[in-house]
Amino acid sequence: MSMTASAEADSLTFDPPPEQWGALIRRSPSDAALAFRRDLGLPDDRPIVMTGHQAEFWHPGILAKYAAAQAVSNATGAAPVWLVVDQDANAFADLRIPIIADAGRLQVRSYELTDAVILDAPVGLQGAFDPIEPELGGARNALPSIKKGMERIIRALRKHRRARDAAAQISGAALDLLDGIIPRGRVLSVLDMTAADGFAALVDRCRHDPRAAAESYNHAVACVEGHGMAPLLVRGERIELPLWRLSGAAPRRRAYAQDLTEHANDRFAPRAILMTALVRMLGCDLFIHGTGGAAYDRVTEQWLADWLKLDPATDLAPAVMVTATRRLPFGRTVVTPNELAETIRLVRRMRHDPAALGEADAAAQKQRLVSAIAAADRHSSERAVLFSQMHDLLAEVRARHRDELAAADADMRNLARRAAEAPILTDRTWPFPFYDEADLLALRDDIFAALAT
Repeated sequence: MSMTASAEADSLTFDPPPEQWGALIRRSPSDAALAFRRDLGLPDDRPIVMTGHQAEFWHPGILAKYAAAQAVSNATGAAPVWLVVDQDANAFADLRIPIIADAGRLQVRSYELTDAVILDAPVGLQGAFDPIEPELGGARNALPSIKKGMERIIRALRKHRRARDAAAQISGAALDLLDGIIPRGRVLSVLDMTAADGFAALVDRCRHDPRAAAESYNHAVACVEGHGMAPLLVRGERIELPLWRLSGAAPRRRAYAQDLTEHANDRFAPRAILMTALVRMLGCDLFIHGTGGAAYDRVTEQWLADWLKLDPATDLAPAVMVTATRRLPFGRTVVTPNELAETIRLVRRMRHDPAALGEADAAAQKQRLVSAIAAADRHSSERAVLFSQMHDLLAEVRARHRDELAAADADMRNLARRAAEAPILTDRTWPFPFYDEADLLALRDDIFAALAT
């Protein structure tokens, strides 16, 4: 069964239900939380609702988090804060573009926006760049909105090419591209967050008893299912910690207990779980995750309960989840693997079963030959003659239906080509600037309406 890759496959998911979010906001942050916010220039006179992601041009499922943060702010008066996960080494310069190639085939090409990427180095420690404009050659963009979106991305990146680093450049460009869709909230860099006393205090706890930090972390990883997180290395005195050790615009390294003593003056940054722990302890009063963050944050809660004896229900900002699926309207149908397999079986039957071509007499004659072949001695000349007669019969049937078989083969090849397009048609992770603004506004309005109370 084919399905059209269109709005009928769209979805918007909240957990818990959106009408509960406003009541979840923490109303009395601790003195330590208020001090942390002052250190970072965040509001301390009203609750903070926070969300965040890596520095890249996110897909609509991520955009939904930013829309939700603004919607909660609209409904409750909380301050929206957008966290840039700039200690990550994500492929910030990679851009996948759907194109129409030869013979109208829908394909994906990957482009690098800059050739100055330092692999495995934090994006927030890499330099801003003058973007390279993708060259499509003889191909063309699959949709007008993609061409427009690509042009807007390049212009926005050029506008911010004097930013302090690549993460600030990309984040600034992404926020510009959201203008008119979502008002921009206060932006907070994770690397900037490492200068706050609250982060230093957590690092000191790791330094004081690294084994307790690592073993409780690993216990949480083992106890919680469905997150994909790996345990830390604990081997004798070699104890890995949930930190990155940073050294300028160089590949980041995993941090170990001895690093906190031997390289005390180096820069350290939190890995995912410690980062979320920090912001939920001190940085916000409601944190909005996507599906991935919601899965691993259960590990965060278990770890903090085991390690620091915190009660997630009272000592951490509540965490909620929102995600959305929006697909680009390519106007083509999705061919499923089952549909392709069924077509291949049908074409094969047409070539080997005359009944599939409406030749009942020939089908009966073939069946008699098959039965005679089965009854003949396996190595006899009689069996060889019968086998040859069966193939001659099939060749005569195929010759009479040459055009029909050729059309069936062409249909099968076309269906195989369309089946190869299915991952493109069903992909939900295209950069949001590739979508029509009307579609993004509709998504925003749905989120605003759901969180209006």
